[in-house]
Amino acid sequence: MSAPKARGVDREMPDPEAPTPTSKAEDAGPPDEAEAPFDGRAFARRLPRGPGVYRMLDHKAAVLYVGK
Repeated sequence: MSAPKARGVDREMPDPEAPTPTSKAEDAGPPDEAEAPFDGRAFARRLPRGPGVYRMLDHKAAVLYVGK
């Protein structure tokens, strides 16, 4: 027997009684040696001190936040 279909949707709904996968920090493996830990003080020193409009970008240069 297949799972019921959602109304108006052409795909099966997940079985609510099915076990869900879990992830643990130890399952992730060792941290990447090339990636340094976040240094909040160094980050804060690089922030502009004057008024203006600022953008925070992710690693792909997509805008995460615009501050005014």
